[in-house]
Amino acid sequence: SPHEERIYDVVWIDIQTPNGQFVIQPGHAPDIFILSPHKEVSFGLKSGKLDAVLVRRGVLEVMRHHATLVMAGE
Repeated sequence: SPHEERIYDVVWIDIQTPNGQFVIQPGHAPDIFILSPHKEVSFGLKSGKLDAVLVRRGVLEVMRHHATLVMAGE
């Protein structure tokens, strides 16, 4: 199966979940979020640029100083 990895140096991540919208910042308590299907995950890069990816299905694992977004296609 295809596999792609992208690494971003971000200062925040904005996600949509079935329980609402969340903004994740450094130092956030560890957590796992199931993302709402077909929504964008947007993030602010340390360079000041804003970026986003469309997530068909996905999970975000948050640790204190990093996050991992796992996405699946349909």
